Amino acid sequence: MRLAPNIRADLLPAAQAELMRQLLGKYLAQRELFYRARDANRLEQINASTTAPQNSLWSAVTGPAMAQPTLVAALFVSGMNDVLNPQGYTQAAWWDRVPAGARLLMGFMPLSATS
Repeated sequence: MRLAPNIRADLLPAAQAELMRQLLGKYLAQRELFYRARDANRLEQINASTTAPQNSLWSAVTGPAMAQPTLVAALFVSGMNDVLNPQGYTQAAWWDRVPAGARLLMGFMPLSATS
């Protein structure tokens, strides 16, 4: 099954569509590595190396869309935004995790409240 922005790439001129598919492949490979990695240092490296393909993807869609704003261009920009947003959501979830010690403390609180 292909991703929606990849399907939308069929609406682009052939050369631009091929570039978009290549960039999406590189970006998604980095995201897959991120989800499979367990080492904190490796996660940092992967997250940092995701920035370049992410910026390339965004530039590849926004440049033509700004040069020739059409409904198709808006659809493609919207789809690319949907592809790129989950990285930010994932990062926020990693940063906002409740530490294990705090979870343990919350588990013991009801036990200590009983008389």
